[in-house]
Amino acid sequence: MKILLFIFSALCFTSFGQYTYQNSQGPATLRVVDFIDQNSGYIGGNSGKLLKTGNGGDDWAILNGPTNEKINSLSMVSTDVFYFTAGETLGAYYLYKSVTGGATFEELFIPNSDDPYSVEFLDAQTGFVSARFGGIYKTVNGGVSWYNVLSSTNILGTHFVSPQVGYGFGINTIYKTTDGGENWTYMFNSGMFNLGNTQFQTMFFSSEGHGHVGSEYYGQLVSSQDDFLTVVDHLYDWSIMDIYFTSDMVGYVVEFANPGDRILKTTDGGVTWNIFHTLGQTMLDQYYVNENLGWIVGSGGTIMKYEPNASISEVEDFDLLEVSPNPATDQINIAVKDVEIEEVMIFSNQGVEMKHLPFEGGKLDISNLDPGMYHLVVTTSKGELTEKVVKY
Repeated sequence: MKILLFIFSALCFTSFGQYTYQNSQGPATLRVVDFIDQNSGYIGGNSGKLLKTGNGGDDWAILNGPTNEKINSLSMVSTDVFYFTAGETLGAYYLYKSVTGGATFEELFIPNSDDPYSVEFLDAQTGFVSARFGGIYKTVNGGVSWYNVLSSTNILGTHFVSPQVGYGFGINTIYKTTDGGENWTYMFNSGMFNLGNTQFQTMFFSSEGHGHVGSEYYGQLVSSQDDFLTVVDHLYDWSIMDIYFTSDMVGYVVEFANPGDRILKTTDGGVTWNIFHTLGQTMLDQYYVNENLGWIVGSGGTIMKYEPNASISEVEDFDLLEVSPNPATDQINIAVKDVEIEEVMIFSNQGVEMKHLPFEGGKLDISNLDPGMYHLVVTTSKGELTEKVVKY
């Protein structure tokens, strides 16, 4: 059996993993995602949009947040307690806290700083704020008071691998602490490895020494297993938007590329990277509970959940799903090899399900859809298959 594919069409299963689209209830760009376990998570986006789920994203509730500014970072302490930063207008940034699961919010203030760009909490009491022009600030009382632990400029974020060991990064610098963030040591800048005008945009350490930084320009991705005494340097097409590792060996990169964004995956600690999944929109942040469960968010209100199905991912060939014609104007024919179709759904690029589409005898009526790209989800007796579909 041969799949009839159009240039825009891409399968999202077997060796590429399985992604399903979730409903974000609107097109606003989503910028940050954080989960505390497999069920409870929050998402922040443009115009102050805040979403909450308690069932792994099957349902996302819109919260009445305290700001209309772009949300830049988010850190969960528990299902009810979380912190986030927002801002950009006129260069001002703000820090907020909720202890009621998003029902109410409190603005927190950093002394001598009006630019809390990102936030990370290690537990209910201990947290860090990175300020674009003030450095790194620490709290040991849940944000009631803060004190400066690193004076610097253009600090973008921190990432702790244990209560004592953490890393901070700026536009082209990396710092390290081994005493719980009380003192920071300058350890790396882009010029040390001939990275030119590289500006770091994202950083992730899976454990002490095992680190990775990505650049906003020129697609620079630098990996190291010895605190950057030596590095593996990769050059991709465009920007590295986000890095996330589930272990020292297994990690994912979201890359902004032309003509299509993509997810890269490594299984050898960043020595080599392979294209794992090609995307139809720009994705900005990701969070993985483990290697087999994660979420990615981005433009157009897109939420994608990664949860591979073993029964399908073990299949070695790609001739499970046939969709034709593709592109189509009025209807598409859907056939699945050796399994029974239980349900057919189609979603917009914003993750909104298109309701009331007749499906009978293997034919799906799409005549009432507006022209554009959609995501077909076919539920079978052995799991879900997805494919992009273009409506003329």
